[in-house]
Amino acid sequence: MKKINTLIDKYPKLFGVLTFGIECGDGWFDLIDQLCENITRVDPDAIATQVKEKYGTLRFYVSSAEDEVFDLIDEAEDASSEICEECGEPGKIEGKMWFKTLCKKCLKEINYYAN
Repeated sequence: MKKINTLIDKYPKLFGVLTFGIECGDGWFDLIDQLCENITRVDPDAIATQVKEKYGTLRFYVSSAEDEVFDLIDEAEDASSEICEECGEPGKIEGKMWFKTLCKKCLKEINYYAN
């Protein structure tokens, strides 16, 4: 099990209806953990419906929530464009057809442009 999915157990009310788990790399663990902590503090009744990577950045969807929650989500999604999805180090969006936020080391290790 990926480390990132341990957040489902840490925030059971927030992730109560999440069908597919958290669909992104462990590098965003701290970012998503902090976002979840902030969301549950601001709106304990918020429910996450999907968490994934899309176009190289985080997407965090909730069914309904306080306006402040959507601001927190926007901030985290923006921050994800500068955090390597694989390891959590500083990174940038890479790709030609498929995009992923990666640091130089992970970009080289997974040979991203070879595909």
